[in-house]
Amino acid sequence: MAAAALWRWVWLGLLSQPFLGLLWLLLLAAQPLLRGLAPMPSSRSALEVALDWTFPAGLLGATLALAILSRGEAFLSRLDAGTRFRGELGAVLGASLYLQLPILLGASVAGAAAGELALALPAILTSALHLAGLATLLLVPTLSTALRVSLLLTAAWFLPALGSADEPLARVSLLFDAAAAQRTGAQGGPGTLAPALALA
Repeated sequence: MAAAALWRWVWLGLLSQPFLGLLWLLLLAAQPLLRGLAPMPSSRSALEVALDWTFPAGLLGATLALAILSRGEAFLSRLDAGTRFRGELGAVLGASLYLQLPILLGASVAGAAAGELALALPAILTSALHLAGLATLLLVPTLSTALRVSLLLTAAWFLPALGSADEPLARVSLLFDAAAAQRTGAQGGPGTLAPALALA
């Protein structure tokens, strides 16, 4: 399947970067290590701490995948629209989840129950889909890689933060707020899934 070949191309590009491998190991070990070194037990659960880090990690993965795809635009433009869409969306989604996985594994080692992690997965997947939709949308116009990356960071992180203090702006920024699913958890439900699907 041609779309799967695009996924492999992006994932191999990520796996070939030594600093990402080191970061993956650090994200895996951070929570168990910090909990073991803490002089007093924390009131926050391992899952709560993990959820604080999953969105930034997912955003980093999506940004790196966007940069790889953007640099290969000359090749991607030769593919048919359906293959390109499935390939780009799947590649960014996979890259986002790739950097979130060690955090969840570390939370499990630090004491998070499997049931708790399973309940958090829909919100994490919705957030990753939202990021993938934004990144894929930015691959449509002809833009430089630096501009695409800047626009992704602005749309996914800065605009929702700026709009959070104002009710009308917050409703508008929800379309770009990829972290909303993880902030609201199960309470967000369809309200956070709808913008992610709309962008994708």
